Amino acid sequence: LNVQGLQHGGTFQNALIRKIDEVSIPIFAELIWWCDHFCNLDLIHECGSMNTAVKRFWLSIFKNPCIMSINYHNMVTKTSSHTALERNYKCKFPFSWIVKESVDTVWSHVLCDGDTESDMVTLCRRVDILLKETPVGEALEAVSEKDCNELFQYYLHDFVRSVHRSHHSDLSLSDKEYKHISNALGALCDSALFDTSFGSLTNKIASLKTLHWFFKTHIVCFGQLSWQLPGILERDHKPSSDEMVLHLQGAKAALKILMPPYERSEQQMQQWLQIMQYSQSAIHSALSLKSSTMIEELLETRSLWQ
Repeated sequence: LNVQGLQHGGTFQNALIRKIDEVSIPIFAELIWWCDHFCNLDLIHECGSMNTAVKRFWLSIFKNPCIMSINYHNMVTKTSSHTALERNYKCKFPFSWIVKESVDTVWSHVLCDGDTESDMVTLCRRVDILLKETPVGEALEAVSEKDCNELFQYYLHDFVRSVHRSHHSDLSLSDKEYKHISNALGALCDSALFDTSFGSLTNKIASLKTLHWFFKTHIVCFGQLSWQLPGILERDHKPSSDEMVLHLQGAKAALKILMPPYERSEQQMQQWLQIMQYSQSAIHSALSLKSSTMIEELLETRSLWQ
């Protein structure tokens, strides 16, 4: 018994409480911080006593020891950067970053197996099969059919915001631009190509990952134009269920906006030239991407550009 330490602590009970606080408070604080990435705790708080799809999935992830592998050693020796996972958006899907990390891991295995030359449907099926074998995939498979579409829309919201930011990394696109990207990807997920309208949540998320990999360049072109010309698509354009055409819609709208000004001041002409200089690379990239179903619109947009 350390008598001197006991004297410094006052009483044995006081010293014990202080020791417990010293050990437990940092762990508890780390746990709260980890669970509250992207305001994740707000999801369970906003559910209240309602037995919603979000609440059920939140609790299913949190109580799964295979997913929430939290222990004392990991907490006290944690060295990862707290800023690495932070983004400027509020999540709608419980623990969406964990799901995304699991999907990305599966995707890496698929690519390492040499499936990069496979078509979209083959890749999607491969990802779907492997994802179902993971603890996260099992949790996704347990989601009921009636909750599947609702939760997928929430995951789509988080996915788009986590992987797509503006041309400058410290800025985000507007909610309207994110909505256009989400609608375009969502329409393709529910198209006849994948036929996920009655699929499981795992199948929908596997389709989303596959589509994004194939059409990332298209979406980046649209994002670059949206950053230069905010609100480039003022109206809610109907997304195509056959092909990714968001980049073409953005380029066409940009060219109409960027028509040379007539009878403008020198300052206005300089501003126009500067915007054209920054936008022309994204427009050129958008028009160079192949399109099998939008030939007429592609030719029309190219004629405007020329």
